[in-house]
Amino acid sequence: MQVRLDRHQAPNRRTRTLLWAALTVYAFGSVLVSVFLHEPDAVADPTIVWALIGVAVLDAGMSFALPLWLFHNGLKQRSPIDVEDVADPDAEALFRDMSPTKRVFSDPELARDTFQRTTYTPAIIGWALGVSVAMYGILLAIIGGLPLAVSVPFHVVAGALVLAQPPSHPWFRRIFESFYGARLPD
Repeated sequence: MQVRLDRHQAPNRRTRTLLWAALTVYAFGSVLVSVFLHEPDAVADPTIVWALIGVAVLDAGMSFALPLWLFHNGLKQRSPIDVEDVADPDAEALFRDMSPTKRVFSDPELARDTFQRTTYTPAIIGWALGVSVAMYGILLAIIGGLPLAVSVPFHVVAGALVLAQPPSHPWFRRIFESFYGARLPD
């Protein structure tokens, strides 16, 4: 048995899915923390409320923009993967025409591994930014002076942000395939 020490194993799908599920449960479940820590008698400065809303909106936007930027820059820094043209058995060739071809990766396992490695960190950062919106909802509940209905939308938005970014992002796959000009094997 030969062991390759030049490559580390990319994180598997189960790890990514469990982390995504845990963060989703936290984003929605953090509303319970807000209920228990809610201080209705405290007096909050309205400036803090608007500041937290502004930061939450910024984090919500960055939870989509930053992972895509990191993924694209990560692809630029990776070593290239060889792509080759092969005959497409599913396409129909007309008489006297060249047989249709499709571009595939020469090493599909390396392509799959590179895809998993390059999407792992940006996905986690996107989820963390989404969950941070729930943290601002908890802060609003702790600061107090406001009805609980003000902090609950933060938790709903946080859960929606994490749910909107599933463990296998289809837009990551499209960017990866267009960057290399070949279809990623399933």
